[in-house]
Amino acid sequence: MESKAWKICPELKYLRVCSDKEKMLGLPEGGLIGKSFLDFMEPEEASRTRQFFYGSGGEPRSFSRVVVRYLSPDGFLLVLEISGAPVFDAGGIFVGFEGEDRDIAAIPTNIAGIDLPQLEQIFGMAPIAICAVGRDGLLLAVNAMHAALSGRSLMSLIGVKVGDLHPESGQKIIQDFKLLDAGGHVPDHEVVIVDRDYLVSVTPIAKESGKIIAICVIHLDITIRKRLELQVAVANQRLEEMNARDYLTGAYNRRYFDEFLTREVLSLGRTGGCLGVAFIDVDFFKLFNDVYGHLAGDHCLASIVKAMTGSLLRSTDCLFRYGGEEFVVVMPGTDDAGAMVIAERLRKAVYDLNIPHSESPWGRVTISIGVRAIEAVCAYCEMSTNEEIVKAADEALYRAKANGRNAIASSSQICAYEQGPL
Repeated sequence: MESKAWKICPELKYLRVCSDKEKMLGLPEGGLIGKSFLDFMEPEEASRTRQFFYGSGGEPRSFSRVVVRYLSPDGFLLVLEISGAPVFDAGGIFVGFEGEDRDIAAIPTNIAGIDLPQLEQIFGMAPIAICAVGRDGLLLAVNAMHAALSGRSLMSLIGVKVGDLHPESGQKIIQDFKLLDAGGHVPDHEVVIVDRDYLVSVTPIAKESGKIIAICVIHLDITIRKRLELQVAVANQRLEEMNARDYLTGAYNRRYFDEFLTREVLSLGRTGGCLGVAFIDVDFFKLFNDVYGHLAGDHCLASIVKAMTGSLLRSTDCLFRYGGEEFVVVMPGTDDAGAMVIAERLRKAVYDLNIPHSESPWGRVTISIGVRAIEAVCAYCEMSTNEEIVKAADEALYRAKANGRNAIASSSQICAYEQGPL
């Protein structure tokens, strides 16, 4: 609700007013200046409203959140919430009031040929759950949608403690009153009731003294929206996953490798430990493609990725396709010895696939692996950039290939295997 400031003299005539209020009452800009604050009110409403400005002894007084009603010339009941305070000049002389209006509702009262609903009908038939709750947490008024939300009849809810129906809401209401009493605003929030999601809005109901006597609570069913949001989130997650994967093998792609390795090196510097990187190449793969064809080569790479993924026993270890027949495995929390153990599992997993390769001295498809391990003290040095890490692992890979392929190597050791039969 937007607030609209005003200023009136001791006789309650406007000295300053927001033009929006003039428009609501069907007047041109400046049309309320000099008119009484009580104009456009029913006599009884005007008499009641005057009492908020002046006490029984005629003394000016402050008031807050008073609900008043105007009748506009074009047949609308305008419901406003007003707050105001007396104003005194430098000499202590009372010179009028300043305050603000807040719009609550505009209700047509007389439109030819149309049967207009009464306010209680609007409240009762509103398509959202509405209730009024007293300071003691008891339900003072409910509409049909709120009864449906609670799973009880209308009259059985009056006087029932909200906490007995929904403990979480009961505790929240206590906190809401404390926040409102302190001059705060209750932010909209979400709650789950019987597997349905609701957006809850809370508005204070106050006396003219400003004391809050109850709150109006609205529950808007957002279950469908929440489910759609979840579906969108899942779809976005899948899309992000797809964008990070190599379409042929299902391994993570080069772009994601660069992001992942950078993040892991930074984490290594903060938390300590070691980080292992294995650079992998499929032995004699060009010859495999020449003999068996590129389609068979694609199937071969996919099978290798599946085998290597199955041999990675920790969820933190990630396999990436670096390019062509080259792959990388990043192993957080892994030193050189541990990385060599994992590399051997990778080598053996591919060897055990026993994919025929007539141009290999092993008679089957094999891989060679170079390992590089980084310690935390090196995380921020120039040798720990992505390029330098890959370069070091690639140099170890070259050593593995130089020792007959189907081998693993690190900066400290080489594990080569005897040549198998053709």
